[in-house]
Amino acid sequence: WEDRIESLEKNKSLLSDIDRYHRVPMLDQKRTNYCWCYGVVGGIMTRMAAMGLSVPHLSAASAAAKIKNYQNVGGWGGEALEGIQKYGVSTLDLWPNATIDRKYDTHEQQLNARMHGAVEFEELTPKDFDELFTCLLMGFPVPIGLLWWGHLVCAMDPVVISPGVFGVRIKNSWGTSWEKEGFAILSESKATPDEANVIRTAKLVDANGVELQTAV
Repeated sequence: WEDRIESLEKNKSLLSDIDRYHRVPMLDQKRTNYCWCYGVVGGIMTRMAAMGLSVPHLSAASAAAKIKNYQNVGGWGGEALEGIQKYGVSTLDLWPNATIDRKYDTHEQQLNARMHGAVEFEELTPKDFDELFTCLLMGFPVPIGLLWWGHLVCAMDPVVISPGVFGVRIKNSWGTSWEKEGFAILSESKATPDEANVIRTAKLVDANGVELQTAV
């Protein structure tokens, strides 16, 4: 693990490096209870960047509001991913950030949302830090639900805290003013997830579901 992490750091190929290089927007859920969807959408945007796609500024609220029938309530990452596969997630210009309002559910918004709904994911074993860490070493973002925090964040990077001691760099959904520009490191005990879903692919598709090859 330590050798692999050293190589990732040296080559600046950690997901947080990719986010910064491609200027992936840091999301901010503000007063909504939609961390379970914001963390997922943040991971989707990171995966798009890692796949060499252009990264739109997506509105997590556009998916979460529909999934929860316009109620400002909590949820789970798997629920967000399944809902995004069903409804998609649109860009910020068609659905303002942290907004819960049916008036934005227009035909144009629906078409735009479908472009960003082609997401493939796999549920990981709860409470399995090794499985989570392996996915991060392979360069896949993993939204993780943490009961101790009552919160969902996106696990991004494997981290060596000290020799033989590992942790995870997370991306939160509380804007860039939180911790270090929206990122922080959790120890193994804090980062071991109660729910985790690895985002394998996040494609851009047209209205007919045909994949668009749009380079960054």
